[in-house]
Amino acid sequence: KFLLVFFLLPAALFAIICSAFRKKAYYSRNVLLMREKGAGREARKRLRKAEKLLAQQQEEAFYEEIIRAEWGYVSDKLRIPTALLSKDHLRQALPGQGVTAETVALLLESLEDCEFARYAPGDKRDRMKQSYEKALRVITLLDTELKNRNKK
Repeated sequence: KFLLVFFLLPAALFAIICSAFRKKAYYSRNVLLMREKGAGREARKRLRKAEKLLAQQQEEAFYEEIIRAEWGYVSDKLRIPTALLSKDHLRQALPGQGVTAETVALLLESLEDCEFARYAPGDKRDRMKQSYEKALRVITLLDTELKNRNKK
């Protein structure tokens, strides 16, 4: 019995390790899949950068980062090329992916708020903080709804 375990255990470990390496190699070769899997991480990284810009009161760079986080997340997660992204396209594509109408409306509202805030006068600090919180909420909602889509 000891001899049987002595030969089977290394063979089983070898099979498990080979399987893990094959899976990793597959994901490495598939760029679109890697971008989809890393979309949330990339969006959160951009939001952290936006939070630092908020603290430094760098308004233009802040709004640019918020917009990049939202557009980039949607582009990567839904595998839509950036050149094809538009608000009309989002209105059509997102509901088909299992995203609620409220979340789509919130995303579009957040994008419009950021675009408007870049050029409108007013209380910059409060508006920036609201934009940050809304963007964070939108990306969290999208992430949750798109994950639930995959489970159905």
